[in-house]
Amino acid sequence: LYHLEYKLFKIPKPNCTIILKTSPKISEKLIGKGYDKDKEEKRKSYLGEKKKDIHEKDKDHLLDALDSYLEAAEMFPEEFKVIDCVENGKLLSKEKIHHRVWDAVKNLFS
Repeated sequence: LYHLEYKLFKIPKPNCTIILKTSPKISEKLIGKGYDKDKEEKRKSYLGEKKKDIHEKDKDHLLDALDSYLEAAEMFPEEFKVIDCVENGKLLSKEKIHHRVWDAVKNLFS
């Protein structure tokens, strides 16, 4: 995949990929929340009257996706940074998540 994307297709390789880690339970609660009007309209045109797409409905898929991203982060720690966005079962504030992201990437700018 690496060769296909970055060598053959010459897709620009990101300096770092940020994984905002929550739980599937919290992710499920966040689906459809916090969108601006434009994104909300695009989401509605995509889903129609449905609240979730087929991936969002599938809890096993959500768990598998989380496991896959965490495995990638473990295999490539310089390229993937995992930001834990949950403490004691609750989603952290945007400000706290922001600080964690900044702490993880600030060395990329020096």
